[in-house]
Parts: sequence; structure tokens; C-alpha cells
Amino acid sequence: MPTNPDTHQRYHGLDGLRGFAMLLGILLHGSLPYFSRMLGIEFIWPADDDQSLPLLLVFDFIHVWRMPTFFLLAGFFSHLLLERRTTKAFIANRLMRIAVPLVIFGSLMAFLLPIIWIYGWKGSISIETMFSSFDKGLELDSSGDLVGHLWFLYYLLIMYVGLIVFRFLAVLKRALLALSAAWIGFIIMMAYISGLGPFPGVSLFVAFGFAIIGFITAMSVTILALSASTLSLVGRTSLGGWAAKSIYSRVPILLISSAVILLVLRGVDESKPVWPLNIPDLFYFAIFFLYGYGLWLNKNLIENLKSSATLITLFIVSAAVYCAHLVSAGILEELRAGGKTETISLFETVNILAYGSAAVLITLGFVGMFEAAIRGPVKWVRWLADSSYWIYIIHLPLVAFFSFWVAHLDRDGWLRDLTGINWAAEMKFTIVCLLTAALGIITYRYLVRYTPIGWLLNGRRGG
Repeated sequence: MPTNPDTHQRYHGLDGLRGFAMLLGILLHGSLPYFSRMLGIEFIWPADDDQSLPLLLVFDFIHVWRMPTFFLLAGFFSHLLLERRTTKAFIANRLMRIAVPLVIFGSLMAFLLPIIWIYGWKGSISIETMFSSFDKGLELDSSGDLVGHLWFLYYLLIMYVGLIVFRFLAVLKRALLALSAAWIGFIIMMAYISGLGPFPGVSLFVAFGFAIIGFITAMSVTILALSASTLSLVGRTSLGGWAAKSIYSRVPILLISSAVILLVLRGVDESKPVWPLNIPDLFYFAIFFLYGYGLWLNKNLIENLKSSATLITLFIVSAAVYCAHLVSAGILEELRAGGKTETISLFETVNILAYGSAAVLITLGFVGMFEAAIRGPVKWVRWLADSSYWIYIIHLPLVAFFSFWVAHLDRDGWLRDLTGINWAAEMKFTIVCLLTAALGIITYRYLVRYTPIGWLLNGRRGG
């Protein structure tokens, strides 16, 4: 596959896009209280009394492409890091930047989010509500169990483990060694459970369990070893070069097809439990991670995406398919409300095709647009990109609390008495998002950037 020998190039546009997408989390989660009652999900996300269709559209648009973009960029920068450092250094870096923050801040989210949600529902916080919050589980379809919105970091760790294993097994000698070890281990286990030789043997029930586990493990290692080594060998041939050109073309049919298939498998279940994993959901984001990983070897696509003609085409087509998603989603709601089930499957298919296409095309469009717009170092862009990780981590409890607080103040008539105006949903949303962003930026500048927390998240920063 084609490679770029310049491993020291900095992708300022992709840095900016990563920061931009992270900051959009404030708008995404800040909009939820203003349509949760409209969609009947108030039991999941406490609602404001004012509901807003425009804010639902804001949420939907961001939701379509934001996380796919995150994972694509994560895959790209993972390959970049592996090219510039050793595998051991990569593992150490990811443990420090991803695993440790997940443990620290995931624990904090597990404590804070239930309390904030109880406040959102009840309008008060007390010792009793704090204790009761730990007995009331949050049913956030967009978040993952105890880690909340930090499920992104959890998924990334799983993908990093898979990536390291895959790279290890891509070497034929290692693949054969792993395959041999797996099946020798399985044979020894069978001898143990059968009581052969010096082994005492076990009961039939235990033997059956061990045999199943051993066989699944050996088969999994076999599949991984053969897949990794085969792909590595094929990648060095002309067939691999042809496949790379097909995948990384300006017409991303294969990526769209993969996204649509996994969206069909996932259905409406976007839950992200820590365990058991939502495999279709994990695989949906993994294809963007893998695409980004391979994009490092096919960086000529980024240059192609930066051209004006390609960008105009991408955004026109993505706008068309996104509108098709909105129209089909609206028709589906009407059909379900009217009990007309005969044509639902048709519009569900149209909706998934449009949604998956929009996710891919908008993501690639933003990659090209940011790389075209930010061609060199821009200090404020770099600063915001640095701050975005911290803001991503803390934004959910902040934006949720502020939106619930403003909702209760408005419900009690305090806002009207103070200002003399009726606060529309969009006004409250704007104030809450600005307040969250300001607090995130201020805390990053004075409490994080030059402290051990900042060093943990981004490394030492100057200026």
C-alpha cells in the first residue's frame, strides 16, 4: 500500500477537527432536555417545559457524524503514533492518555451523574436524594453504564487492544507460534479433563464447560492469526494496492456499505454497557477507526478531499442524503403513529441507507474542509484543541446541571420575574452552552493546563 515517508508532518486541520468535534458535545447534550419530552424519553433525560424541534434537528445532525469522526481520527492518529514510536511506547502513551483518565473520571461520573439526574427530575438535592441516586440506575441510551459519556474512551481501549494483537499476529512467525500454542493448550486441556496420564480428570459438567471455552479460545486465536497474517501478506501484493485504492477513493462505497450493514445489525439499540458489550454498536464505530488507521497509509485521499470540487460534491451529496434521512424518519413516525405497518420496512431501509451515507460523507467532508482551511499552525486553534479533551470530560455533568437548574428556575417563574421575558428553549440552550463552554475554558486555563491533570491528558504544554 502507498506510504508517505514524512512521519513528522503535523496535521493541523485534523487537530482542529478533533477539537471542534469534542466541543460540539456541549451542544449535543445541551439540546437533549429541549426535546426529551417531545420524544417520550423524559425517563431517560429530564426535560425542560419548553420543547424545541430546531434543537432536535441540531442534536440529530451532530449525532450523525460526530462519533464516527472521533473514531476515524483516533485510528489515523494511532497509526501516526505507531509509526513515530515503538509499540511499547504506544501502549504506555495510550494507557496514560486514555486508560488512566477513564478510571479517574469514569469513577467521578459514576458518582456525579446519578445525583445530577435526580436533581433534574426532582428539582432538589439532599442527603436522601444522594443516597437514593445510587439505587436508581440511569437508562441513558447514548451513554455507557457507570462511565457515562466516557464510553468513547472505553471503546477506544478495546480497539487499541485489538489493534496491538492484530499487529503482533501480522508477522507470520508470530501467527504460527500463537496458533500452535493455542491448539497445544487445547489438547492439554482435553487431556486434563479426560483424566489422561497424570491428570486426575474432572466432572462431566465441568469438562463440558472447559472444552467449550478451550475450543472457542483456540478457534478465535486461529481466526485472528490467519486473518492478520493473510491481510499482511496480501497488503504487500498488487491485490492489496488495488483494494486500498478501492477503499480510499473519493467515492467511499465500501465504507458506506459497511456502515449501513452494521446499522442494520445494531437497529435502534445504541446502548453502551460496560458489559456485556453491544457488539454491533462497537463494530459500527470500529469500522471508522480501522478506516482512519488505513488512511495513514493512503494520505493521498486527504489531499484529494481538500480540493474544492471534491468538497462541494461531498457536501451537496451529504446534504441530500441527510435530508433523505430526515424525511424518511418523519414518515416513519407518522406511519407508526397511524398504525400503518405495511410500508414501515421500506422507509426503515431508506432511513438507514441515508443515515449511514450521511455519517460517512459528512465525516470525510469535514476532514477535507479542516485540512484545507488550516494548513499551518494556528495558536488559538491549537489551544482549543488542547482544551477540548478536558472540556469533553467535564462537559456532561456541567451542561446537564446547568440545563436542569435553568429549567427549574424557569418552572418556578424566577427567570420571568428577574428578566421580564419568557425564556424560549433556544434562549435557555444558548445560555447553558455558553456557560458550560466558558467554565470549561477557564478551568482548563487556570486549573488544568499547567497542572498534573493537564500533563496527564495532553502532556506538558507551554504558552
